[in-house]
Amino acid sequence: MLKITAGAPGGTGPMRFLRLGEVQRLTGLPRSTIYEMVNSGTFPKQFRISPRSIAWVEAEVAEWQAARVASRDGKAA
Repeated sequence: MLKITAGAPGGTGPMRFLRLGEVQRLTGLPRSTIYEMVNSGTFPKQFRISPRSIAWVEAEVAEWQAARVASRDGKAA
């Protein structure tokens, strides 16, 4: 059974799912780059929330953002 314990890294609460447009707004990346990065394994993978809809887990996108800032600052993420 899947245990869900956090909505955000280190937090507690329900998960929040982000649709593509919101991921684009949060990251500043275009659609094509997001999918290229997903395919190369450098961005969190999307999942199907319904037969015709996909989403990303907000906490995973936030962790990716934090890692990008940490790499800029020369810190391990």
